[in-house]
Amino acid sequence: MFYIPGKTCRCDVIQNGSTTNDRAENSNCGMVSANKFECHSPAPVQKPARNVVKTLVEQFRATGNVTDKKRGGSKPRVRTPDTVGKIRASVASSPTRKSVRQLAAENDVSPSTARRILRNDLRMHPYKIHVFHSLTSLCREKRTSFAEEFGDHLQQKPHILEHIWFSDEA
Repeated sequence: MFYIPGKTCRCDVIQNGSTTNDRAENSNCGMVSANKFECHSPAPVQKPARNVVKTLVEQFRATGNVTDKKRGGSKPRVRTPDTVGKIRASVASSPTRKSVRQLAAENDVSPSTARRILRNDLRMHPYKIHVFHSLTSLCREKRTSFAEEFGDHLQQKPHILEHIWFSDEA
């Protein structure tokens, strides 16, 4: 038995290395299997197309499984281990922080590539320092009294948190 990729229903096309009803050479095997799929599926689903079943049976015979082959794609041209090493060394040796633009210019890569290397390969994320106004002693007293009052209120009514909506907005 195997599962059709991307489907949740079971397909009884292959059992013990042979196709259902041992119709391997019969061109009608795909339709028989598709009909059995439709009959045995737990939910009302559309039966797979004849060519899908045929392709899966052929792939099972050739490789022993029905997983997809590794797909092609372009190889990394700029984001190579060598470039990642250069940027890692550049970041480590810098006594002061550099901008991504400066880092990219030093290593002859685009800023987007430098940013991608920092985020994905080096696991570094941008951090911006935020400046806030300082808290006065009056603000501290108000916060403390609110926390104490809310703690008392929470002890009296423990389910009050289910009715409060917390937000990060001021």
